[in-house]
Amino acid sequence: MKKIILTAISCMLLALTSCSEDTTTFSDTQESTNGISGNAYRSGLLNGVVGEVINGEMVVTADKAVLLKDFEEMLYADGISTTLKTIEIVKKVAENDESDSAFMLVASDKDGLSIGLWLTLNNNMFSRDRDLGTGDGTGTVCRGCATGCNLSYLKIDGKRIAYCNENGCV
Repeated sequence: MKKIILTAISCMLLALTSCSEDTTTFSDTQESTNGISGNAYRSGLLNGVVGEVINGEMVVTADKAVLLKDFEEMLYADGISTTLKTIEIVKKVAENDESDSAFMLVASDKDGLSIGLWLTLNNNMFSRDRDLGTGDGTGTVCRGCATGCNLSYLKIDGKRIAYCNENGCV
């Protein structure tokens, strides 16, 4: 009973703090608008090593232009047309469990849209993590806030659930 109540409260919190109605979650196996599966049009970089820890810094070592293009194509397949400008590896801490942290590859445009995919760190190398406690390896898209959106996550029943943190939105 306690678990059900906690889950219900977490879901209500998630619904109340979402950035906007434009928050989207997509799956890697989703069909794109031209009938090509999600993986077919990608460069493959998202399926390999995308970054490293160098001198204590998290650095994107894969071709940033290609990664940005891959993210743009993922967004386009989901009906979102934009030009992404930045890409970085960020460490996130669960909003409801400060002892849990994870890494995301986050790309952003100049208008406050962000898209993030979970990463795993092994031997100082970052690669895409298709499970990392999410169960399905999905990415999360966030847009709609005047000051930009912050991708955050909650840890619920051992799974990491990404969402768009309101970041001052009204």
